[in-house]
Amino acid sequence: IEHLRCVIWHSLDNQLLKTAAFTTERLRALDPGNVTSIYLSALVFYKQRRFKAAVNLTNGISDLGCLHLYALSCLELKRWADGILALESSKVAWKSNLETSTSTDRRTVPDSSVCYTTLGKLYQCAGDYRKASESYAAALKVNPYIWEAFESLCDMGVNLDIDRIFHTDSLFWSVEVSELYLPTSAETMMPAAGMANLRPSSSPYFDSLGGHQNSPSISNRNIGGLDDHLTTPVDIGRFATPQNSNAGIEIGGYPPALNVKKTTGVSSRLNSSTSESNRSRPSTFRDEAKNFVRGLYSSLASGLLAFSRYECQKALHIFNNLSEFQRDTPWVLSKLGRIHFEVVSYAESRRYFERLRELDRTRIEDMEYYSTLLWHLHKDVDLSFLAHELIDIDRAAPQAWCAVGNSFSLQHDIELALKCFKRATQLDSSFAYAYTLQGHEFVSNDAFENAQDAFRLAIRANRRHYNAWYGLGMVYMKLGENESAGEHFEKAVAINPVNIILICCVGMIFEKMDKVDNALECYKRACELQPSSALSRYRKARLLMSLNLYNQALIEFEILKSLAPDEASVHYLMGQLYKHLNRRELAVKHFTIALNLDPKGSHLIKEALEALN
Repeated sequence: IEHLRCVIWHSLDNQLLKTAAFTTERLRALDPGNVTSIYLSALVFYKQRRFKAAVNLTNGISDLGCLHLYALSCLELKRWADGILALESSKVAWKSNLETSTSTDRRTVPDSSVCYTTLGKLYQCAGDYRKASESYAAALKVNPYIWEAFESLCDMGVNLDIDRIFHTDSLFWSVEVSELYLPTSAETMMPAAGMANLRPSSSPYFDSLGGHQNSPSISNRNIGGLDDHLTTPVDIGRFATPQNSNAGIEIGGYPPALNVKKTTGVSSRLNSSTSESNRSRPSTFRDEAKNFVRGLYSSLASGLLAFSRYECQKALHIFNNLSEFQRDTPWVLSKLGRIHFEVVSYAESRRYFERLRELDRTRIEDMEYYSTLLWHLHKDVDLSFLAHELIDIDRAAPQAWCAVGNSFSLQHDIELALKCFKRATQLDSSFAYAYTLQGHEFVSNDAFENAQDAFRLAIRANRRHYNAWYGLGMVYMKLGENESAGEHFEKAVAINPVNIILICCVGMIFEKMDKVDNALECYKRACELQPSSALSRYRKARLLMSLNLYNQALIEFEILKSLAPDEASVHYLMGQLYKHLNRRELAVKHFTIALNLDPKGSHLIKEALEALN
């Protein structure tokens, strides 16, 4: 029996699942009632994705290992209530085995942190977010290095204290003396003091955000006429917006290298001293290793938490303070790409995503955002190639079908784009981003009822998906239901309070409801959050002009002219403003510039010029 178990473990370790399945049948024939035999059989079923077989085999078994496999299989089968009941009933048997864990350890019984994580997943899928957050928090209390528990808490918007999670005594590991020596690479040999301020000098992928010189002017594809260029908010279903934050966090230093030299003793005293030094060395290495891992995880967690709160500047600062070796990894590059995508720095975002794909060409995660980025940049060839490559990698990935849908959308094939987004939601009904893209395609085709359904499905999949709340608000605004639109915009702002487009949308609703003071406050706040935002400046300047506050409006238009010098509607309104100020020459100048920039609006501009005479 022991020999058969060794064969099974060897087969599982080397992904020989057919051998493992065959051997577990032999084992169960010899020892059918043993829980270890049942566990190994269920584990093989689970790895073979035969979840129903694993559930049937472990149902009613009180062993914790079998119960955990039962819960994992229930999670895959969407039998969340059964999995929750199984784990909740076994809590008295949960134990923490972290103190004795090693890198070569193998256990058939999961520790309490693993059980809490699985329980959190079950509660989250069942929609009980309070108990899910409690379970994830309990998992992190036992083992703060379970990253998926931390990510899930960030996704749910839970307020976390990083310092309490990664406190001094939280690291749990125990390692052999031979494992205590850190690799003598350039990363670990660098002095601790130098790591916090490390900046790569030549790589284009790690430039700090700096100003907002890359903020785009309002593109023609979003605007219908001359005056609508800056009147209508852009589509943030695909168009993410700048955020603002000031705080930053410095990463803890790397452990300094220890220069250990071999010493030969010449006396009993020297031998005794050397022996004591050798005994203290493992403790020194262990403390340095703990501090290094704790500081690294704390910084990564702080960056992810800031990004989940849409504090993009803070998150960018944290990730840029990582060492070059850690920063040039796919996960960090994807987050940096998404941060620049959120702040509409599309050129920088693309460089990070391209670097990511140089390192990991087969990565699927976050590629839906990269495809949307290429959609914004109108890179139809690159987008088509990306979509084709992702489909070849994994046809069952919703991200791949989002990329294909964005490609068809860029080619103005709405019907095929909708089919692709629908396919993405069929593959993963909890993939909120695909519903949102589907909703915006419906909006572009004036199918507002279908758009509402899509946005609501996105919200059901993820209530913190602010793009879906924004999408519903835009639909209601197009339908003239301003109160409903305002409610949905405010819900989006509650999730992402520093998104200037959402704030401008709220201001537009106040304008439509003749609450001009409230609208002006919204525009002022948007301008304070991002002074380089052309949209917020335009809305503010136009409102001031309508209130006959010409001198204040002129100040805003002068700033706006530098932000969007080629925007015809800006020069047209400046001409109108100078007309009211009786400055005829400047009015003629700006009307003429507007006419040159937008010949299609010539009838409006010519009428304005004639009115001057």
